[in-house]
This record gives sequence, structure tokens and C-alpha cells, in this order.
Amino acid sequence: MTDRIQELMDECWDSGRGIVNPRKLAYKVVKECAKFLEENSGYDYCNNAWFPDPEDMLKHFGID
Repeated sequence: MTDRIQELMDECWDSGRGIVNPRKLAYKVVKECAKFLEENSGYDYCNNAWFPDPEDMLKHFGID
């Protein structure tokens, strides 16, 4: 598991139930993805395409 995903899971730990709160985790992942796109997206006029490539988001989360 990547460090960033572990950090998000730690932030969503529900000590009362002893598990990761899945709704809170999903919210944080979507919010982080939106932030990543906001900070990294644009139009690549040379290749006539929007970026980042989906692979860039996977790299952001440390997923091969």
C-alpha cells in the first residue's frame, strides 16, 4: 500500500468501531483526485489532448 493511501486511511480511522470509515475515505480520495486535477490539468496543444494522463494520477497515489 502506498504512503499517501495509508495517510488517507489513517485520517479516516473510526476508533469507536475499530475500522476505516469507508464513506469518509471515499470522500477524501475523490477530493484529493479533484485537487490533483485542478493543480495539474490543462490542454496539450502539441498532442491536441487534455492532460494529465490517467497514469499521472496513478503515479500521484504511488500505484504502478
